[in-house]
Amino acid sequence: MKRKILTCIFLFVVILPSSLFAARRFAGYEKGSYKISIRIPFELPVAYWVKGNETTGLNNWYVWNQIGYNNNIEFGIEIGYEYFMNSKLSLGGLIGYHFSYMRSNSLISRVPFAFRMSYYPYTDNKFDIPIILGVGGAYENTKGYSMVTMHLSLETGFSWYWNDNWGVGLRTGLHLIPEFLSGRPDQTNLTFFIPIVAEVTFRR
Repeated sequence: MKRKILTCIFLFVVILPSSLFAARRFAGYEKGSYKISIRIPFELPVAYWVKGNETTGLNNWYVWNQIGYNNNIEFGIEIGYEYFMNSKLSLGGLIGYHFSYMRSNSLISRVPFAFRMSYYPYTDNKFDIPIILGVGGAYENTKGYSMVTMHLSLETGFSWYWNDNWGVGLRTGLHLIPEFLSGRPDQTNLTFFIPIVAEVTFRR
């Protein structure tokens, strides 16, 4: 599964039409402008809430190294696209592949996919500062068990462009992954991740 997803992402990048990368003088975002980004996220699992036993009514919180991730980190690769509706607002999407290991050495695979809306309070020829809201889902697999969960995100950060089209950026924020397990309401849970994301972006 992991190999197939990485192959699809690689092919998507390779077969993008070369016309997308034809340079033009950047004069600010406008309707019809777009951005394509390749992202390397490091997801830090900072908190985990599980509903707990209905009889006792206990709600249980776990933090950081209590959650059970090996090295307390989740790795990944993502591709994002956004289309500008005007000079400040863009709509787009994101898909990626994340993986991590539990302390038992069990592999956890996650494929996030999200609709994203970005607002840019500040832009110029060299810098962007966006505020990004994402709503979507994630396909998860571990120990042969698969499920689809929600994937909610709020991000901000900055990008710096070394020419009119190409730039690098950093993002952080909060990612929420709720799980509602059918037939097991006592195991309903919510994981909180803080992402640290490095990205390369093409814009035109």
